[in-house]
Amino acid sequence: MEEWYHSFRGVLIHTGTAGLLVMGVLDASLIPTPGGQDLLVVVLAAAHPEWWVYYALAGTIGSVFGASLTYRLGRGGGTRELDTRLSHRMHTRVSDVFERWGAGALFLAAILPPPMPMAPFLLAAGALGYPWPRFAAVLTVAKAIRYAAAAYLAAVYGRRAVVALLAQDYRIVLLAAVALGSTVWIAMIAWRRYHDAPRAAER
Repeated sequence: MEEWYHSFRGVLIHTGTAGLLVMGVLDASLIPTPGGQDLLVVVLAAAHPEWWVYYALAGTIGSVFGASLTYRLGRGGGTRELDTRLSHRMHTRVSDVFERWGAGALFLAAILPPPMPMAPFLLAAGALGYPWPRFAAVLTVAKAIRYAAAAYLAAVYGRRAVVALLAQDYRIVLLAAVALGSTVWIAMIAWRRYHDAPRAAER
C-alpha cells in the first residue's frame, strides 16, 4: 500500500496543478496520505520558485474542494455518519471540541501540519450542521496561510531544506503555525466584532 501510494504521489507531482486538485480530495478524506498536499506544494514550488504563489493558491483550492466533499458526506449522513466513519472515542472527542470551539477548532485542524487530524473535523462540521459559507471561509484562510508559508519557504530555501526542517525541528514549525494561526484568528474575530458593533447599537 505504501509503495503504491508513493508511486501515485510521484505521478501527481508530474501533473502539476491537476495533481494538487486530486491530492486535495484525498488529503481531506479519511484515506491516509503521508506528506499529502504539503509535500506536493513544496516540491512544485521548489522546482519552479517563480510560481510559488500559484502553487500555494492551487493547493488551497484543491484542499478546500476536497474538504467540501467530506463536509457534504457528513452533512448527508448526520451524526450516523460519524458513528460509521469514526471510532466512538474519536467521535465523542471531535464532537465535544467542535461544539465548544466551532470555527476555532476547524481553523486549527486545517492550519496545523500532520499528525493533526483534519478529516474528522470536516465530517463533524457537516454532521453538526455548521454553515457551509463559514466553513469554506475558515478553511480557505487557514489553508492559504499554510500553503503560502510552505511554498514560499520551498521557493527560497529549496525542497530539501523545508523537508529537513519539518523532520528535525517539527516542534518549531508547529509552534510557528499555532502562533500565526492564532494571530490571524484573533484579528478575524476583532474585525468581525468591530463591524457588528454598529448594528448591535442600532438595535
